[in-house]
Amino acid sequence: MVLEFAIYNVMTPRRLIPIVRRCLALICSLLACLLPLAGQDVDGSSWQEKPGFALVKPQPWSPDNLANVVEFQAFTDRTVKGRQIAGYFVFRNGKTANSQVPAGKIVKLVVFPAAPAQIARAEQRAALQKIIDEYAALGVQFPAAVPVLEKFLSGLRSDAAKFDAGSVKDGGKWIPGAEYRKKKADELANLLRMEITGAQRVRDLNLMASQYYVGLEDLAKTEPAAKAQLDGVRAQYESLRRKEERSELLAKLVAPNPVFENSELYVRTLKTLKPSEDPAARQFIELWDRSLAKAAKLNSKVEELKQGFEKEMAAKKDPAVPVSPSNDIVARIHVASQELNDYRAASPPAAIQISTPQAEALAACSEGLAGLAKQLEAREYFDAKVTIAGLIAPAGVVGPNTLAVVEELQKQANSEIAKFQSLRDEAKAMQDTGKANEALMKYREAWAVMPDKDVAAIIETLKK
Repeated sequence: MVLEFAIYNVMTPRRLIPIVRRCLALICSLLACLLPLAGQDVDGSSWQEKPGFALVKPQPWSPDNLANVVEFQAFTDRTVKGRQIAGYFVFRNGKTANSQVPAGKIVKLVVFPAAPAQIARAEQRAALQKIIDEYAALGVQFPAAVPVLEKFLSGLRSDAAKFDAGSVKDGGKWIPGAEYRKKKADELANLLRMEITGAQRVRDLNLMASQYYVGLEDLAKTEPAAKAQLDGVRAQYESLRRKEERSELLAKLVAPNPVFENSELYVRTLKTLKPSEDPAARQFIELWDRSLAKAAKLNSKVEELKQGFEKEMAAKKDPAVPVSPSNDIVARIHVASQELNDYRAASPPAAIQISTPQAEALAACSEGLAGLAKQLEAREYFDAKVTIAGLIAPAGVVGPNTLAVVEELQKQANSEIAKFQSLRDEAKAMQDTGKANEALMKYREAWAVMPDKDVAAIIETLKK
């Protein structure tokens, strides 16, 4: 360009300028063609190993319709950015030597894209068709390029036809569509299973938002194998989710101090989570149902015994009636107590409510009153007082009639003890003042109230 500028401004008449400019351009073109190609790839540019073609005019000023097609398998750009008219391209073709073409002679440079390695979905097929349409349009614009374009397009059109016929291109290889979809379904299902099993908490995993799930669901619309995989993954997810829920519920059910209402709700929920899949859940539910039924029977029996016991105690407010309960109710209470022990031995769930205090109170009153009747009959009032003290609390649990009987017996025992102690004290006072006969009589009155062994010993001494 410097040379051209000098000639233009110094040596050339104005009427010769157009001719000189054309000559200079021709000289530059010839020089460019004659420059040695060796060492051309050391100026910072590299070879582009991409096939294509260039539409090259005979001269930079030649009309575009005179352009010829130059095919290449690789090219390198030797243009100077911003001043491309002074640069050139080098094209390499396997059949011919490298050719060097000035940029000014190139009408169109077309680089063919690599054939798609993946044509498996409708959108990929659409993208392929777009490429076909774009390069076919070039043939309309540049008829000279049609033969070259057709060679390129034939491969793409062949790919399109194969896809339309049901095959799929995967990684550059054509395989039957069903085989590809099955393979893809297997891959997606395996990735999805890894995502599920790798989740810290399966219940927190949004399965349907996973890209693997979405892809598998899309395949399942048309591919039975994919649908089977999708169903299998869903089943695995649901199974693991249920397992987590069952584990959490079982932990709550065996926690300390459980509340019956909460535990009942947990068990109802547990029964909806396919407990047959989990031996621990199944066994707990069986234990719960068995214990609940047994507890209901025991509670009903204990309530019935309480009412019967109370009815008997209502009749024993009369001091003339023996205080001991009937043999029948005593036997029935004993059986209920044994059943309660058996229930406890089976380690029932702690949350199930059982009438243990009522049953224990009935047993205590049944045994205590039977023993108390013997003590009262034997006038062992001190021992009876201890027995009665232990019966006050359980009698209050059994009912008001039972408590009233025990409290009345307590008054009687205290009264007899007070009478005994008063007579004994009087006798001792008489004995201390030398009134032996009077003391003996008082001691005998005291002994008649309660046959105390110490009093009996004093009586024997005084008699002598």
